[in-house]
Amino acid sequence: IVCNSHNAKGMWEKYHPKYKDKLSVIYNPVILPEITSKYTPKQNGKLHVVVAASYQYLKNPIGLINALALMDEEEREKIEVNWYGRAEVANGDTRAYDEAAGLIKEYNLHDVINLNEPTKDIANRMNEADVIALFSELEGLPNAICEGMMLGKPIVMTKVSDYGNLIDGSNGFLCDWNKPASIKDAL
Repeated sequence: IVCNSHNAKGMWEKYHPKYKDKLSVIYNPVILPEITSKYTPKQNGKLHVVVAASYQYLKNPIGLINALALMDEEEREKIEVNWYGRAEVANGDTRAYDEAAGLIKEYNLHDVINLNEPTKDIANRMNEADVIALFSELEGLPNAICEGMMLGKPIVMTKVSDYGNLIDGSNGFLCDWNKPASIKDAL
């Protein structure tokens, strides 16, 4: 039996102990294409954050937007978030994207966060960024975080999956997915 995280393996061992010696963890491979973009730190005096995730409630665009809304004007002027992902996560279902776009308008955050379509060139968008982030409620092994780490980027992520194996004080910051103030503080 192959599991994609240590958490899944632990669950199998707990409920199916006879398989304990037959389990192994195999993570998703991460292979980056050739990087052609140039990294310039804090372009225009802003911290540039990239999120690569579909627009679904599970990935928590609403929590991120609420966190950005908690920032004062001076903090907002120092950050730019670009989220890349599919708006339609199921046939005709764009509810999370629509709600996120509405909150951006309501909180007047159009200069702070951009909701972009997916791009086949995400590795170069990540390379141009200062920080790679993911604010999910649940994850397996987050490819976007692994890709960001391969590029040597600091990471901001929620305490999901095997976060303890990925992030410590030397390479990023952790936050709670369900606490916008925690997300704000990490950013």
